[in-house]
Amino acid sequence: MRLSGENTDKLPSISLTSLIDVVFILLIFFMLASSFLDWRELPIQGQETKTSSASSQSPKDTLQLTLLRNGSIKLGTKNINRNELGKTLAAKTSSLETIKVYITVEDGVKMQNTLNFLQELKEFGLVDLTLQEQPKT
Repeated sequence: MRLSGENTDKLPSISLTSLIDVVFILLIFFMLASSFLDWRELPIQGQETKTSSASSQSPKDTLQLTLLRNGSIKLGTKNINRNELGKTLAAKTSSLETIKVYITVEDGVKMQNTLNFLQELKEFGLVDLTLQEQPKT
């Protein structure tokens, strides 16, 4: 028997207000619990060299490389072919492991290109790599 005031077709409803509150609380919790600064860290580690002392290196054991926007490389002030980089470095010294390499990256070079260049140098056997700030002109 159905009474005139009853409506049995209506489904029970769940209030979304409390659900939205819980979602916002979880969002704030995870935002505060996570750190967004870790992605900026980039560990660059070289291998230890087997030299007798750091002072045994002479000025001829240092190289200045510059990575340019167009992908070419300068060794000091001379442009060198990127494909011939290994041969050019080997011609400069007998042992690549004892060279200290200072690398300057021109403004506008993408980070991935810089990392690829560092990887190439590591594959050639260079272990003492130092990134330098580009000199102000």
